[in-house]
Formats: sequence, structure tokens, C-alpha cells
Amino acid sequence: MFYDRAVASGPPSSAPTLEPPLAGRLRPYRRTSEPIPRPRLLQRLSAWVDSPVFLVHAPAGYGKSTLLGQYAAQRGGPVAWLTLTEADDDAVTLLHDLAHALGQAAGDDTLVERLSVGTSGVVPLALPRLVAWLHEHPKLPTIVLDDVHHLRSTEALDVLASLCDQAPPTSSLLLGSRSRPALPLARLRAAGRLLEVGASDLRMTPAEGTAMLRAAGAQVDDQEAALVVRRTEGWPAAIYLAALLLRDGEPLGSHGAVGPDDPHLVEYGREEVLAHAHPDDAAFVTQSSILDELRPDVCDAVLGRKDSAERLRALVDADLLVMPADASRSAYRVHALFRSLLEAELRSRGMEEERSLHARAAAVYRDRGDWERAVRHAAAAEQPCVAADIIWQVGPAMIASGRGATVDRWCALLSPAAAADQPAIAIARGWVALEAGDAETASECAGLALVAPSEAGLPDGSSARTMGLLLRAALGASGTAQSLADAAEAADDLPPEHPMRGIALTVIGSIAVLAGDADRAAELLAEAERLAAGALPSLSALVLAHQSLLAIDVDGWDEADALLASARAVQRAAGVRDYSTHAIVAAAQALTLAHRGATAQAREDADQASKCLAMLRRTPSWIGLATRVTLARARAELGDGGQARALLAETQALGGGDAFPLLRAWHDTTIALLERLGSDPATGPALTTAELRTLQYLPTHLSLREIGERLHVSRNTVKTHTVSIYRKLEVASRSEAVARGRGLGLLDT
Repeated sequence: MFYDRAVASGPPSSAPTLEPPLAGRLRPYRRTSEPIPRPRLLQRLSAWVDSPVFLVHAPAGYGKSTLLGQYAAQRGGPVAWLTLTEADDDAVTLLHDLAHALGQAAGDDTLVERLSVGTSGVVPLALPRLVAWLHEHPKLPTIVLDDVHHLRSTEALDVLASLCDQAPPTSSLLLGSRSRPALPLARLRAAGRLLEVGASDLRMTPAEGTAMLRAAGAQVDDQEAALVVRRTEGWPAAIYLAALLLRDGEPLGSHGAVGPDDPHLVEYGREEVLAHAHPDDAAFVTQSSILDELRPDVCDAVLGRKDSAERLRALVDADLLVMPADASRSAYRVHALFRSLLEAELRSRGMEEERSLHARAAAVYRDRGDWERAVRHAAAAEQPCVAADIIWQVGPAMIASGRGATVDRWCALLSPAAAADQPAIAIARGWVALEAGDAETASECAGLALVAPSEAGLPDGSSARTMGLLLRAALGASGTAQSLADAAEAADDLPPEHPMRGIALTVIGSIAVLAGDADRAAELLAEAERLAAGALPSLSALVLAHQSLLAIDVDGWDEADALLASARAVQRAAGVRDYSTHAIVAAAQALTLAHRGATAQAREDADQASKCLAMLRRTPSWIGLATRVTLARARAELGDGGQARALLAETQALGGGDAFPLLRAWHDTTIALLERLGSDPATGPALTTAELRTLQYLPTHLSLREIGERLHVSRNTVKTHTVSIYRKLEVASRSEAVARGRGLGLLDT
């Protein structure tokens, strides 16, 4: 089926809704007829069989989805159709939905699991797996991504751009969008990989427009039809709106030139649709226009009714531009053009009614656990307190499971002034920034929380200052002593069973591990793991990894194995195995495997740790130091002398050589291992973490300047790293560096 919508992970209530292509949208207008064929366009598309990317972009109502559906049908075979929503403007959600759609179309139930990743570094870590899957399947489904205009974030666009770049020539990627997406279109076009169709191509010819008018029931001759097509400039939706008048015997007038913001559409909607509708029908569609999906029970709750199911069925029969969204008629939606008119009509009555409806919708969706819609409606209702309450309720768990981009987008829905008055928004943004390696924003957000009024509290009753201290402690930008002081104060202020108290205990316990205070570290980490279990899976995995370091330090290898197995289980369940802050888990696993002689698996985990570590642009010293020393010891055990020495040098540069007893001891152990190795065997180049971080972006479409923007460094710095990478890998080009990096396990294949 073309119109299957992939469902994102998480609660069903937060999943994107099913949205069929435009053929489905227009079906209520012409319930007895099929979409008008577009043979001239289909013939043109068929001639470009060697172009794997087909982009059709135009404003609403140009028949983009209809054309995509007809072309996909013409190609034959399975079709993976994914209609994007705002929720897909999140790299994790987008990849999950795409993998789900592809897996369903190809009959592969394992693809979603294989692509489970965290937010940080999603393009360089996850996309190669999807591309590899595409190359492995000779009979690929046609991939249709509709409503691409919902993708605005850099991370989500990176996913799509890389897919356009690296999809095999045997695949066919069809994109539909209301605007030209921010993709490297000129380069794709020059490479012969892109066929682009715009609004001018989609305009209906006189013959097509005539066919649409007559199919809609308008009794017109060829001259009248040509006039409609000329006045509407071939815009399919506007032609149909004109047909509704002509069908009822009205003179043509100027109604052929309607559009979503055109006064003719407003006049038509008010005088020829709403004015002739039953007053209750008109009130229903106008008030419900704030909803992107019309479900009877939701409409009842928001509009204060008990008859929404019957009313929606009547609206479909009345041809009021309301249509079923699925075959079971459990949900409906309003045609986009008409909904725009209705929203403008509602707004013209004054903001009070609109805000009241949005407030009720926010409450309804919150009760249902549909956090996406709840936050959106709370923001539209100008209720920043409600939005902040929802974000604080679910945000920490979402951030911990790799969906920080969604939380960040929710925060951005509020005006800067409203957000500034809500400490919960600042804290949520700070945690997202910390996980993404944006220390500057994280520090700024912590500062906002710390200077909040003393009476300022968070929805769960904790104080803004306490959460600011906790964020600053985790950030670690002010040094270990300040982190300890901040974490200790936060731990004292929080209730004993508060999940966020586990973060404070993790900071204190992890530093105690490095300081050699094993008894205190064990006690603190055990309590932190208890608090984090279930609520904060990302934190739980980190705690287990630090507990394994305690076991390794006293030669408790069996205990370390068990702890790391638990950490891996938590990662798999939460989908955060490749989360960038989890380099310590992979590093500890590599060390235990190397100690037992499982060289191949140990090197695989060491490579994963190196890649995760590379994505940590700015990490708290107490995590970064432990990770590097652990990974250096693992590399030494594996005989990778050059890489081990490079990691030890980075540790010294970060000031960790003499700061903590455990680090000193493990440093000395690693040096002893390296001395026994003698001269370094040829086990691969010793790339620095900064160079390895740059290497992760070389398989993408990004320029050196764009890579620098992602890494928060200058273009010249990226160029310097790239030159060094070429030298160490003994290659002369970017493509050769990518191939060599994959061969060495430094990049995903």
C-alpha cells in the first residue's frame, strides 16, 4: 500500500498520524471519480530512469502527492511511503520512521533495531548502516518521502541529504515538499542524480483542467474550462474550488483565481461554503480548525460536544472539505486550503476564543500522553507554564533516550520572553545542549537557572537553583572541585527518591572512582543506579560502566563483565548504544575483552569507543579522562601502541596525568604494557580524537566549512585535521580517506 505511515517509537499517542497523499485529500471532492491522470509528467519521469532522486516541490494543492502516487504505481513493486510531520524534524525519529517504512515494504523486521542510535552524531553513525542495507537489497522498494518541508533542523536535513548522496543507483527516492528543501540540489543535479519538478511543471494544462472540472460535476464547455485554467494558472486545488461554484450553476466570475491567502478564497469560504452550511456545521469546522487531526472523542472534549462522530460523518457527506484520514473513519481531517481559511476566520473573531480552544486541546492531549500536540497547543494558547510543565514531565527521559532534538524543538515553540520566565525550559535546553556537546549553551542555561528568583520552582517542586547546580556539575566546565561542590549541594536539596538526584550522586561517585576512594564510590554509584534504573537509562548505563572500573581496578574481571553486560542491556533497551557520552561503556568493554584474549570483539568495541569519543566535542573532565585512560589501556592490551600513546597524550593535555590516583595507576600500567611491546606494530594510524571526530563527517555531503560549523571550530582547523588524516591514512582524497577509515574500523561500513 502506498499510504502506509511508519510509526515512530515511543507511546502510541505521540506517534505521527497517518496522512494519505493528495489524491486522498481530494477524494471527498470527487467521491465518484479517480484522480486525474498526468501522462505528460509520468512520461517525463519515466525517461529519467537513471536519476535516483525525484523531487517535486510546489505550494499546497498542486497535486504533488497524487503525482508521486501515480509514478510509484507505474514503477510497480513494493512502495515505502512515509508522509512526514513536524515530529520527523528530529534525526532519531526520522531515521526510525524511514527504517520502519523500508523494513515493512521489504519484509525486513530487523532494520529498525539495527538503526537504533542516539541523537549525537546521528548522520555519521547511523546513516551508513541504512545505506549499506540499501546496497544489500537488489529488489528495493520505491521510497517516497512526502511533506519534506517539515524538515528544518540541520540534523534531519543532514540525514536526507546524505541519503540523496549515497543511495544506490538502483533505488528510487521520491520527495514531495511545499518548498524547495535546503539540500545540495545543484550538486545532485550536476551529478545527474536529481530530477526536479516544480509548480510550473505541475500546473494543469487546459486538457487536464477541463477533465478535472468535468469530473467534479461542473458543466462547462472547452472555452469556459480554458478560462478557469488560465485564471487559476493551472493550480489544481483552485480549479476544483472554482468547479464547486460552476457545478451549482454560479457564474464563473473571478473565483478561478483562489489561493490559500487570496481574498477570493476567503470570500468563497465565507459566502459560498460557511454561509450555506448548517450553522452548527460551520461552527464545528471553524472551531476544530485548530486541530490537525479530527478524532470524534477529541473534538467532543475540545469543543464541548457529544455528537462529534455523527457531525464528522455529516460533514463528509455535505462536501464541506472534510475527509476520512483512514479507511475505518476513526479520524478525519480538513483539506489544507480550507483549514487555512477557517483558521483565519477563527482568528478574525479575536484571540480569546482561539486561545481558549488551544488551552482545552492542550489539556486533552496531555491527558492522553500525546506530548507533541499538548506542547504545541499550550504554546499556541500562550500558556508557557503548561508547556514547561509538560516538558519537565517527559523531557529528562526523552533526552536520556536520544530524543533531545524533539525536546529542544518544543522549547523553541515558546516565545523568548515566555521561555525566559520558565526555569524548566532553560534546564531542559541545557541538558539537550550538554548531550550535544554544546557547552556554551549548557553553561548559559545553567546560569539562567542559578539567577532565577529564589521562589522560582519547577513543576516537580524542586528549585531552579538546585537544577542549575546539577547541570553545572554535570557540565564540569569549572573544574572537578566545583563539580563536586555543586553536585553535593544539589544532592542535599533534592528529595531522597528524586530520579535527578541520581545525576548528582553519579558525578560525586564517578570522581570518587578516579580519586581511588573505592568504598565511597561504590556506595554512591549503587544508590545512583537505583535511582536511575528505568527512569534515566542513559545515566544507568554510565553508572554501571564506572562501577566496572572499580571492579577492574581490583582485578574483579568477572564482576566487571557482569556489570558491563547489564550496561549493554540497558543501552539496547533504550536505543542509546551509540550515544556519544557512552564511550566509557565501550572502552571498558574493550578492556575486559582484551584482557580475556577476545581480540576481534575487543577491537570492535575499542573502535566504537573511539568513534563515540570523537563525537564528544566538549565533555566533563571526569568522563573524558576516565574514557581516554580506559581506552588507552585497552589499546595497549591489543597491541595498538600508537593509538594508546595518542590517548595518553590527550589525557595529559587535559590535566589528568597526576590529578587522580586511579588515572595515575592506569597510566603507569599502560606505559608498562607499551614498554613490553617495544616498537609499535603496524596496527593502524594513531589519529587524535579531534582528527577522528573530523573523519566521522567525511562520508557526508558537508563541506569543510559546514563540518566546522557542526564541530564549532574554524574551517582552517578542519582543513588542518583533514590534511593530517590524509597523511596518517596514506591517502590523497576524501573518498580514499573514507574507504581507508572503513577498512580500519574507524567508520561504520
